[in-house]
Amino acid sequence: MKDFKVVKGELTADELAALVAVLTRRLAALTAADRRHPEWNKPEHVVRKPVVRSQDSWRRSSLPS
Repeated sequence: MKDFKVVKGELTADELAALVAVLTRRLAALTAADRRHPEWNKPEHVVRKPVVRSQDSWRRSSLPS
């Protein structure tokens, strides 16, 4: 976490510690949420596997791979 400065008000040591704890927890939650991908939004679902030409290729062209 980058350094921060309280510009207004006078905090006690306990209040400052509570503020740092809340900000640290919030930052950890944001970075964890950024790394998660919902199952329906995974990048590998965008790329479709090629359909090999065969007698039933018309059927396999619309089925999920």
